[in-house]
Amino acid sequence: MRLTLSKTLYYAAICIAAFFLCSSTFGNLKVNFVQGKVESIQDNENESVTIHSLTQDEILPYNQLICSAKGSRAEFQIKSKVIRLGSLSVLSVLDENSFFLHSGTMLISSVKETKVNLSSSESNATFTGSGTIL
Repeated sequence: MRLTLSKTLYYAAICIAAFFLCSSTFGNLKVNFVQGKVESIQDNENESVTIHSLTQDEILPYNQLICSAKGSRAEFQIKSKVIRLGSLSVLSVLDENSFFLHSGTMLISSVKETKVNLSSSESNATFTGSGTIL
């Protein structure tokens, strides 16, 4: 099968559109802002641990540790929610509404009605409504 340039561009456009539609459908974590050193750590079951320095506009999958160094901070977007991670903090984003704060500080803000499950080694809490949780 011989593809012309226009067909190749057409197929490429479909693939790119599918990628963006899928990433927004699954609601992955979008990095809005990074100051200092913020890293994601993913433990792949069949591979070694992957450590990655975050940059603005990156899209991250769930179930990773997000770690900020001293004096560092980051902001993320998940649908209508904004999540900010403070200095010396470690956070796991389990899904779009569930977060496990291993250490440090975080802020969650939503202008739309939402349900948020927040856990740590010492506590579990569920918040329903709109506003900001610190």
